Amino acid sequence: MLRMAVREHQAVYALHRDTHNCHVHVAVNRVHPTTEIRRGLKVKGIREKFGVLSVYLSKTSTPEVQAILDEAHAAAMVTCEVCGAPGRMADRHGWMSVKCDAHENWSPADCIDERPRRRA
Repeated sequence: MLRMAVREHQAVYALHRDTHNCHVHVAVNRVHPTTEIRRGLKVKGIREKFGVLSVYLSKTSTPEVQAILDEAHAAAMVTCEVCGAPGRMADRHGWMSVKCDAHENWSPADCIDERPRRRA
């Protein structure tokens, strides 16, 4: 995998011993999982901007890639950023965000555990 320069790519392999010679079948995803959508087209950045997903590419995308990005953008506008449930976009104290009813008043500070820790 290292020689093939696909170390970070998804791969599946199977070892067979049901023939005279033990051998391995390998299937490798040629598309890099985070940076390459299509050969020569790379993701330069992904950010939340005005409460929705913004993807920045190295060059103009193909119609197929643009359709995928448009679908992700549309989904981000109605998906709770906390739990992934259906939500709605709203201005919350000057910040646009998508939240479901259960997380309407949630903030990142809610993730901070202020309880005293026990030593092991």
